[in-house]
Amino acid sequence: MLEIPDGQEHTVFLLGAGFSAERGLPLMDGFVYKMIEANGWLRKAGREEKSAAIRELLKYRHDISSAALRCAIRPDNIEDLLSAAAAEPAGSYSELDRNIKTAIAATIDYTEKQTPMPRGIGIILDQTDISSRMLPPSWDMDGHEKINPHGPKNTAIVPIYDFYVAALTNHLYHGDNGDYTFITYNYDLLLERSLNALGIPMSYGFTANEIVSENQKGGFITNNVRWNVPMDSRPSNCVMVLKMHGSINWSLERTVDNPYLFIKDEYYKGFGECEGFIQPPTWQKRQNSRGGSETDGGLLSLWSNAIKALSTATKIVVIGYSFPITDYYVKSMFQIGLKNNIGLRKFLVVNPSLNGEKSKDDYISRMRTIFNEQFMNSGLVEFVPYGLRDVLGRAADQQNPCNLFSEFNPQSVGRLLPFTSI
Repeated sequence: MLEIPDGQEHTVFLLGAGFSAERGLPLMDGFVYKMIEANGWLRKAGREEKSAAIRELLKYRHDISSAALRCAIRPDNIEDLLSAAAAEPAGSYSELDRNIKTAIAATIDYTEKQTPMPRGIGIILDQTDISSRMLPPSWDMDGHEKINPHGPKNTAIVPIYDFYVAALTNHLYHGDNGDYTFITYNYDLLLERSLNALGIPMSYGFTANEIVSENQKGGFITNNVRWNVPMDSRPSNCVMVLKMHGSINWSLERTVDNPYLFIKDEYYKGFGECEGFIQPPTWQKRQNSRGGSETDGGLLSLWSNAIKALSTATKIVVIGYSFPITDYYVKSMFQIGLKNNIGLRKFLVVNPSLNGEKSKDDYISRMRTIFNEQFMNSGLVEFVPYGLRDVLGRAADQQNPCNLFSEFNPQSVGRLLPFTSI
């Protein structure tokens, strides 16, 4: 159905692994090596089930390596490895599928626990619209002493992902924040934790009819987190978070006729009869739930929500996503979502891999499998060859070749920028 713009700004963010890279979480090319590191840590921690899942996946990696003699496959790239696994016959794939999900979630958990938090951003609160009396507990209000004892006293050191989320959604200022949707292919919880810390309500895109409650017995989702609001009752300032490949805090119970999805506020190590609800980035979508079958993908409402978001977007911002050729669903999502969009004004692609002739050419060639030349050359598409810290956190740096802070925070125009060195 054709969506007529109503004047409301709607920014849709498409997040890939690059969004989480600053936290130390591995990109696709480094995931297998991080998995090998995680194996030893998990064994020492007594988490034998998780370690065994990684070892089984590594055995499969060894077995599939022989295909590299004749086929263009990179066994050390997690996307290639999982795509090969998805092509296995259904009977032999079932246990491998479970090991894949367990290994991915355990590796993310290991990486977060073993990697120091990245450096925060120094913010002068007087130059924002944030009241120091309503700061998240994670913001360090003694920051001015650590940054500059003689500097501004009303300064906080803001955790980096809290800052990114606040800056991207214009929550450093009190203005018309517009409508925001995050379509994310990441399994981690960086986005949710920051939204929760900032007091921004969010919805995973499930309706009240899908969530089990005292008044709703026919749902198939058990929601154990207060910050996941049903999409049909969300307040105007609620941010939509569509996790297209699942999440480490979701698990699927298969012991009943109609499987249930359990949503928790953090990664749950002891799933028991449940398995992590994670869908690897492959051409084959076998994830099962009440919303789908073994072959059609499950939880199809996520895809319909993403398509609707793209059809009403006035701005699309791609951050750290590589447009992998193994995920054909993304191509379909854009084809269907954009065909009825008549209000799109900008398509930003933020990725440091664009900063290099060969890597940029490779990146754009993958985009051209989805978008035609007319769109690519329309003037809507803008390539930003830097990471988020450069385009947002260095806004006050006159040497910074790219500054998108005012793009996302229009209320900052004409005001002193709030940044202080740290």
